[in-house]
Amino acid sequence: MPTQYTQSFRVSWLSVDELKGWLQPVEGDKTKAYCCYCKTDLNAKLCDLRKHATTQRHRKCANIVTDSRQQKIQETQRVLKAFHGDNIDPIKLLCDLTELIESLSRKILLPTARVNPLTGDMSSFVDRRAYLSYELPRSVTRKIGTMQAYSDSYKEGTSSSSASRNEDADDVLSFL
Repeated sequence: MPTQYTQSFRVSWLSVDELKGWLQPVEGDKTKAYCCYCKTDLNAKLCDLRKHATTQRHRKCANIVTDSRQQKIQETQRVLKAFHGDNIDPIKLLCDLTELIESLSRKILLPTARVNPLTGDMSSFVDRRAYLSYELPRSVTRKIGTMQAYSDSYKEGTSSSSASRNEDADDVLSFL
């Protein structure tokens, strides 16, 4: 049997339509790729990656991730509608926002992290393999700072203007 060639992971594969969204590089091993849906390492060969995309296991995991993402988007939209509404109950809104932040933080933090997403510094506990986007760590640290500043303003009892609330709400949606 002929020897197999080794292939290094190429960042350009992240923009290929059939690999987009679920493929990530493996830190420390350039010959491996990571499937975010199946949570498994793969050989970084384009042929192997395309074969993996057609497997029954991958398609099943992709459907589960898509359904989960849809639920999170709907939950976020519901909270944002309440946030922008004129007749809002501040206590209910605070409970909904707290629930949303905690559920989203479970998606991006390491399972061993013991940090309160509302009060603690989460930047050192971000799971670099979390499935939200390829550039998760950079964008998350920026958004975490925004969310913590927002949390601090609620603790102090200050309120933000409607325009800044709209910008912050857009930031939360882009975070997804």
